[in-house]
Amino acid sequence: MSPQRASRFDNFLHVLHPRMRGEQTPDVELIEAAAGKVWGVKVRDRLVLFAEGPEPIRSASYEVRGAGRHRHLLCNLIPGLEYVVKKDAQQVLVGTASEQGTLPFESSVEEDALFSFTFSPDPPHSASSHP
Repeated sequence: MSPQRASRFDNFLHVLHPRMRGEQTPDVELIEAAAGKVWGVKVRDRLVLFAEGPEPIRSASYEVRGAGRHRHLLCNLIPGLEYVVKKDAQQVLVGTASEQGTLPFESSVEEDALFSFTFSPDPPHSASSHP
């Protein structure tokens, strides 16, 4: 496997899905943010997103196609920072990126939805703790 154009940093994403004989191979969908920054994959109800380059992700958005309950895993976030996640501009989660820079969450969508996330420089709970 080689990239279409050689560069100093190339991403490759391989989906390996073991299955029993006779089982159907799940549909796999590539996810690419319109403005770059993130890309990933959707396999059945699970989405995993990564940074496009070596830098951690501060904010990005991506589209989820199809109705149902989905499990998201955002990777390459800044460890320990609080992120605000929105679905179609409505806040659905405020969560802290793990030491590994990941943030898992679940969502329900009735049709295609636009998800966005950004780090919160002034988390809501810290503002109330200062006099």
